[in-house]
Amino acid sequence: MAPAVVGCASEPDRIDTSGLDLITTDISEPQRTLIPADSNDVPGQTIINLVYSGLMYPDEDGDAHYDMAESITQVDDTTYDVVIREDATFSDGANVTAEDFVDTWNTAVRKSLLSAYTFEPIQGFHEGRNTMRGLTVTGKKSFRIELSRPTAGFLERLGYSVFSPCGLRIKTS
Repeated sequence: MAPAVVGCASEPDRIDTSGLDLITTDISEPQRTLIPADSNDVPGQTIINLVYSGLMYPDEDGDAHYDMAESITQVDDTTYDVVIREDATFSDGANVTAEDFVDTWNTAVRKSLLSAYTFEPIQGFHEGRNTMRGLTVTGKKSFRIELSRPTAGFLERLGYSVFSPCGLRIKTS
């Protein structure tokens, strides 16, 4: 087997990208959809991490910081109250609500998406079921997460891309 070298012989034409919001990355093609809970390949996760926001995000040192969350309060060993920032929006300008998070997570489990197992600590997790009883919308911008048992690092897990909300257009397609 001989090695191959691929390259360009001439300078490509310049494309005017002024006024466009672009994300440029050098990766291979994703193997699955770009729905956070349905991707488990590196190229897909790279793009998802660039274009989706969640409740929290890890910095370069691995420390968690709020993103769409205004606050996440641990009530006891198994209960978390989440408040979403008032100014949290999707890229189309639509407001992000507590229902967006709860519906996205329930959809991932109901449809048994690739990363549905991530939601296993939440009360009522059973793939194929319509809803997890441990998720309760308590207000337009607030919801409660109840776990079936204390789970080390659950708060930090909320920074994983699988917990990012999808708009209705994505969830039902």
